[in-house]
Amino acid sequence: MFQPSTTRRLSSTAAAVAVLALAAAPAPASAADFFDPVGTHDVASCSTLAGWAKDGDTTLPTSVHIYLGAPFPFGTFVTATTANLFRPDLPFADKNHGFSIATPSAFFTGCPEKVYIHAIDIDTSGAPVPGGNNALLNLTGKTIICGTPNPSCFEPPPKPPFDP
Repeated sequence: MFQPSTTRRLSSTAAAVAVLALAAAPAPASAADFFDPVGTHDVASCSTLAGWAKDGDTTLPTSVHIYLGAPFPFGTFVTATTANLFRPDLPFADKNHGFSIATPSAFFTGCPEKVYIHAIDIDTSGAPVPGGNNALLNLTGKTIICGTPNPSCFEPPPKPPFDP
């Protein structure tokens, strides 16, 4: 015979077990980080800085950070941009990992300036990895001289030895 109060009691018990199971369940795992980013710094001119960067953890675009004078942490951070431009020459099924920006004004000193570009490490969800390996791009460390030449940047030629 059907007893409503017993059914209610079983329902309450089942609900309590479900609540306990949810409370004991581990938090969802964070996104994974299996690969370091890779890429190449192709162009450094007074008009354009360009190249490509990709992190193998995802097909999502990553960012690149541009430094003046030296790589992080010694150089001066200038700007960041997203590597999301189509590059038909890339050897990946997903080819939207290029970047190209106008050369920032920080490089227009009239002196030789070194450009360093880092690809930012991202996880499988596309989020930056705290403490990740923000790798230098291949061929980075390019020197450009932009703006009106500044004579104080260049050492004078050596003086000839004294010959009486």
